[in-house]
Amino acid sequence: MTDLAVNTENANTGQKGTLMIVAGYDLGNSSIKFVSSDRQIRFPSYLENCYYRPTETPTEGYVEYLEGDALTKLDYKQWLSGYAAYDANPKNHLRVTDDATAKVSQSLKHLLAVLSYYPYKASIELVICASLHERGDLENGLIEALTGRHVVKFGGEVLPPRSNPSF
Repeated sequence: MTDLAVNTENANTGQKGTLMIVAGYDLGNSSIKFVSSDRQIRFPSYLENCYYRPTETPTEGYVEYLEGDALTKLDYKQWLSGYAAYDANPKNHLRVTDDATAKVSQSLKHLLAVLSYYPYKASIELVICASLHERGDLENGLIEALTGRHVVKFGGEVLPPRSNPSF
């Protein structure tokens, strides 16, 4: 049986198969903006890398990276983004403005955290138009950072589900 590919408009929370999301994404100095056909997500661009799994894992903004193309490139395999990062560490969380290359180095982490706001538990094929105001040297780095296949856990849910035969 082939996987069913659907758009977010006709998806439901128990969705199986592959969910295609076409969206715009901007990792700004003050906030992350993500717009797709069915939702707009905006939250502060704060990041907190986790040395350990929090005792209470938030359902939104907490990501555990399990496997994928960025496994060897990521400095931490679990992190909090947005309000969850601020709640965990109000004074010392990372901000995009802290580092000139943060729009590239933090981009995948924040993008995956955005997907934690979706209720769908399907494999997600994401087609994005990412905003970057300083093209030059950062453009290729951003494309490389965001491209790939990733298996993550959001608040205890593995995405895509491990029962998927392609893993």
